[in-house]
Amino acid sequence: MSFSIIYKPLFELHIFHNYFLGIGEEEYDHTQKPDVFDTYNAQDFVVIVPKAQTQKILRNHKISIKPTSTGLMGFISVDENAEPVINSEGLNLEFLIYIKDSLFEKYTKLNTNTSQIFHFKSDKNAGNYKLDRLNAKNASPINDFSVPYDSEENSEYQQLLKDITIKDRMSLFGIVSLGIEDLLNGQKVPNATKEFKIVFKSKKAFWVYLDEEDQEVYRTSEKLPLIKKGTIEVIDDDSVVYRMATPRDMDLAGEARIYV
Repeated sequence: MSFSIIYKPLFELHIFHNYFLGIGEEEYDHTQKPDVFDTYNAQDFVVIVPKAQTQKILRNHKISIKPTSTGLMGFISVDENAEPVINSEGLNLEFLIYIKDSLFEKYTKLNTNTSQIFHFKSDKNAGNYKLDRLNAKNASPINDFSVPYDSEENSEYQQLLKDITIKDRMSLFGIVSLGIEDLLNGQKVPNATKEFKIVFKSKKAFWVYLDEEDQEVYRTSEKLPLIKKGTIEVIDDDSVVYRMATPRDMDLAGEARIYV
């Protein structure tokens, strides 16, 4: 008697950033994935890698990970009954998140007053650390996932990092913990893949419109979210915006500069 082993989707993790996805004053609808023809690629600003222990689980339990334009996707091998080939009871998949854009904090709403690690979890008892599902209309603020620095050996912060090498701790932004049992429907892989999301909001700044000689022609009365595409205020019908504000503007001037 023979049987075939196939891989079924186990989960999807999406990382959305409104700086790249919002247009003008309109924030992106985080309950859906970007259009397949959209230029958005989370890999442009973030790197997600399996923790060393997770790499062993992936090999030993026939689970594969595929990067996507919005994050990553996991697949698990199943038999003809859609049951995992190898028992994964009690196992967690953990991924390390690194930010590779040096200007990330210039356009991202973050609490940067304290040293911290962000922890994102899938289990039901995760409290504030519980990952949002894709269809959640109100995305949890990133700062809800913050674990502040604590030098105490038994602190939550130190326990979170205890199995991570000193090298891997360098520039570590956050950790995603996915319990395999949380991803399954009993002992089977559900037909509807569980999809999670991490949503970054844009930092707010004054929008300042300048002419070709760097003279200010308009300034918003309040701070508005930074976005890469679109404009918020229209000066007049003849104005043409030829360069959008950039994170470098925030780095140099602390405001969103738009040239008209």
